[in-house]
Amino acid sequence: MNITILFSFILLMVFNNAFAMNFTAKLYELNSDQKNLLFQMKREETKVQDNLSVKNTITDLQGKEAVLEELTLVEGKISKYLIHQKQLGDERVLEVKDNKILFRTTNKNGETKMDEEKLVANLVVGPTVLDYLRKNWDVILKGETLAIRYAALDRRETVGFKFFKESDIKCGNQDCVLVKMKPTSFIIAALVDPLLFTFEKTSAKLLELKGRTLAKRNLNGDWKDLDAHIVYEY
Repeated sequence: MNITILFSFILLMVFNNAFAMNFTAKLYELNSDQKNLLFQMKREETKVQDNLSVKNTITDLQGKEAVLEELTLVEGKISKYLIHQKQLGDERVLEVKDNKILFRTTNKNGETKMDEEKLVANLVVGPTVLDYLRKNWDVILKGETLAIRYAALDRRETVGFKFFKESDIKCGNQDCVLVKMKPTSFIIAALVDPLLFTFEKTSAKLLELKGRTLAKRNLNGDWKDLDAHIVYEY
């Protein structure tokens, strides 16, 4: 079961008012104490009237593109979302039309598969997960569980996830919150580690995240899933 794409949202984090700022990030090897830098990321946005386009690029240390994400929002709603996984040579697409979620994947050999689902109110894709969290931040702070349907583009379906507060911590002199994300499916939960977010408590600004990324790591000629420690810069 390929579950890497379930966690693609960690590569493109957004905030209230639908993408309030650009940012960059550094992806370090997990548990390397931020000493082994693997990838870098940059996010850019373009707004024309009520339409917003977002481009998120992950590059290796030589500047070569590994992953490109593109999102279009129309009047604040998801219209189209694409992931170009350049390391693998495939493309994954989601479009929302006529109250349906349309999925399409194309591999490096040009083979295409499609599926569809009914549109749900709590649908999120990678670039909109944290915006959804931000709008429901009071639920997290109360210690309650927040449920979403996350679009897993490689599986061409939505998957249930839940967010909840793990603990209150200090980040230097700042009050912070650790938030955990877990699949609601026991099968998927048994196969992957939860993702752990570090937020500023008052602003819900994301500082760090540990978990699965869209980028892959080449080990002995094979592309392997990568869990990373991501540090955000604003």
